[in-house]
Amino acid sequence: MFVRDGAVCAEDYRETSPKVPAGISVSQQLGLPRVVQRGRSGLLLGFNHGEWGGALLWYADDGALKQKLLEENIVELLPTATGFTIFAGLSHLGSDTGSAKELVDSGSLYRLGRSADLGSAPRAMVTEQGGSVLVATMAGLVRLRADFRIEPLLRTRWGMLYPVSLAVDGSTAYVGMRGIVAEVRLGADRVTETWLSPT
Repeated sequence: MFVRDGAVCAEDYRETSPKVPAGISVSQQLGLPRVVQRGRSGLLLGFNHGEWGGALLWYADDGALKQKLLEENIVELLPTATGFTIFAGLSHLGSDTGSAKELVDSGSLYRLGRSADLGSAPRAMVTEQGGSVLVATMAGLVRLRADFRIEPLLRTRWGMLYPVSLAVDGSTAYVGMRGIVAEVRLGADRVTETWLSPT
């Protein structure tokens, strides 16, 4: 999902893995990373293998593994003014958990900071003006505020539809899922959801 020239566009979703930079050696057990980000303190690789686990690893610029920062399924790392926000979680066999964590980048050290419970596994997110993040989860839509408070916006049943993308146009959010798009109007007194499907 994306917005181009005022129009919201949906296209077939194809999951791809980012390239591991040259000089970084990753064990076969970890496989390919889902997320690769470079900060001032070094390289971050996030792994997500569903029920088989995940991790967030910190590498030095010379390729040496410095530390395993988290042992969770990493969905996304969004850059912030002070480092990154980590989105992690898993929805599997009746379990549905998700969190957002602050990763502070001092320039020589990564340090975990504040955290927030998203109430469900995060699937797609968009940074809003002012530093808040709109997050599509398996159970609906929430907003992670800049102070790490969670604002629930829409509680719904998206579990079997697997949200994969999110786009925002003004006060309307569009969530791309398996075979449909959910149009969520956020600006009204009551948040409303409409399902859109191909004709």
